[in-house]
Amino acid sequence: MPSQEALDAIQAIVAKCSAAQADLDNQRSALEDQIQTIESPNPPRGLTDAELAQIDKLNAAIDALSDLDDQLSVDEAEQLNDSDAAKSLADDIKSSNGKLKDAIAAVQKTAQRLQDLAKFIQQIDGIAQNLIKLSTLLA
Repeated sequence: MPSQEALDAIQAIVAKCSAAQADLDNQRSALEDQIQTIESPNPPRGLTDAELAQIDKLNAAIDALSDLDDQLSVDEAEQLNDSDAAKSLADDIKSSNGKLKDAIAAVQKTAQRLQDLAKFIQQIDGIAQNLIKLSTLLA
């Protein structure tokens, strides 16, 4: 699977899970708003047993949504882990890393050869300087 297709498949999984998490967040906010409305009667007064029971039910629903959110995160991770797209992309990355390591090794060899050549040129320069000195002494 080409890298772009793999990336698109991975992004589709993430987008689907993100949409589901956004839906859970919206439901949680709506429940929290209901609790806030019940807890703030107008005019202010003490809450009735029925209102307290309703708040307990809403809090239980919020807890259930939190559990669903946790499970959704686990499901998303499992889908990504089991995804052929993720495996394909990981293989592409490993292959690219291997090629990059080979290229770096080739550059290092070339750099070493250039350093060796520079030393050789310095030696030749030294010999040339000595020959010039010798020729001046002989002249």
